[in-house]
Amino acid sequence: MTKRFFLAVPVFLVVVGCASLKAPLRSDALWNIISEKCLPLAKSGDQAKNPCIEVNLAKGEPHGYVVFKDRVGELQYLLMPTAKITGIESAELLNSDVTNYFDLAWKARSYMERKHGSAIAPEAVSLAVNSQYGRSQNQLHIHVSCPKPEVQAQIAKDLMLFHAGWAVVPGGVLGHEYFAKKISVQDLENKNAFKLLAEEVPGAKEHMGEFGLALVAVKNKAEPLSLVLLASRVDRTTGSRGSIEEIQNHDCPQLKVANK
Repeated sequence: MTKRFFLAVPVFLVVVGCASLKAPLRSDALWNIISEKCLPLAKSGDQAKNPCIEVNLAKGEPHGYVVFKDRVGELQYLLMPTAKITGIESAELLNSDVTNYFDLAWKARSYMERKHGSAIAPEAVSLAVNSQYGRSQNQLHIHVSCPKPEVQAQIAKDLMLFHAGWAVVPGGVLGHEYFAKKISVQDLENKNAFKLLAEEVPGAKEHMGEFGLALVAVKNKAEPLSLVLLASRVDRTTGSRGSIEEIQNHDCPQLKVANK
């Protein structure tokens, strides 16, 4: 029997942002929460104590996912598989029948809106998956949070340079080399973002663990709204660990300005 659960506000919160950690967490902390708390409590129907606000098993546990509120940032959420998938380097993410976690994470921005108490413009939302070398947790987790306004503005300015293929972002982003690819909402729904990276960026398929993958939504005068995939690779010459979460600001300053 398939099950779909929408669960109460979580009581177990963890910090998973890589760059801000003073001491590393146990790398299995998120997986332990999923396997020992979220799944058992969802199956038992004990929603009040469940740390995950959504546990979706509609397609079975191997293809399910959870949504979890991170402690860092008032509006940051994590979308994670209910299967044990270590991270961006995991071969399962390139399978033809893999769950479209990136699209689900984009749709999970609705939880940001519920927490915020009002609608949030798509360009105030971003997704990020850190590289194998730039994360603290060995369970795939997609950060759903606000982008840094300066990053969003930069990508919007250069939007016309990004077409069907991946292009180098002029001048890099935050001091690191980045690649960008413009996609449609339909592309996000129908294509595997991890596969787009693996099959279209030179060297990515053989070294997926070295890449971080992100998504931002941008506007400019020519186009009302575009989605842009971003990728960044580990680069020892610049000190980059592929922690593409660096494009996000979990304090969401653009929403604070909007509320004034």
